Amino acid sequence: MLRTTLTALFILGFSAIKAQEGCPTPFGVQNETKRYHVAAGVGLTHLYGDIDKAGTMGKAFFLKGDYQVKRGFYVGVEGQFGSLEAMSSLLDFRETKNNYMAGGLMLTFHPFEFFSSGGGFEHSALDVLKNSFYVGVGILGIMNNYKDNVFRDDNYYDADYMGNVPPGNYGPIDHYNENGVPIFKKKINSYTMPTASVGVAVPINRRYSKTGSYWSALVNAQFNFANNDLLDGYMPYDDQFRRIGTKNDMYTMYSLGARYSF
Repeated sequence: MLRTTLTALFILGFSAIKAQEGCPTPFGVQNETKRYHVAAGVGLTHLYGDIDKAGTMGKAFFLKGDYQVKRGFYVGVEGQFGSLEAMSSLLDFRETKNNYMAGGLMLTFHPFEFFSSGGGFEHSALDVLKNSFYVGVGILGIMNNYKDNVFRDDNYYDADYMGNVPPGNYGPIDHYNENGVPIFKKKINSYTMPTASVGVAVPINRRYSKTGSYWSALVNAQFNFANNDLLDGYMPYDDQFRRIGTKNDMYTMYSLGARYSF
């Protein structure tokens, strides 16, 4: 279902570019600056943490609102919720699923739109794509929620577990139980420093809107660099309980969506 939705949105965006190439503008209000933009979409996430398992994908939904300060420059807020996942393998039994929520401030810049004269519509597919291209930067606060979805050791989540958790499977400790077994936190916060994005917002019906409000198809790649090593729930140690590595976690999200401008 998700792949079908992403494919449909991609085809719609491409069709919109071709449809606008060389077409006259039937209405006269489209050149007005639209101050408000609301976007939503779905995407695939990829977690880069302590588990080296390439190809593990999670899913996420995003909602974003922007205010156009100046032609081509936007200030907005973005919210996400979804999952960050990593599966076990024959060489690494660790696995995790982080049902996260995130939100924060984003700045978006359309460089070609910003430096264009703004005197008329694009008359080629290349012009449409150039003005649709954007880059973004921001900061997101992330609420990590692991529940019991982080592998610590066989039978670890049983009430009578009394074994030793392997040092490489450690995470942030909340407390120790009466048996001296570490109880790890199931919820903890991170923030991105920074979040960076690149994409296109291709107008679909801008030429034919009588009101001037219009829809755009979004294609976006986002890179989120966390301030800590906790997106996957692991802070591994070696056999001498010395911290392994100091590299923080990150995740990417590749998404498609729609934006309404008014």
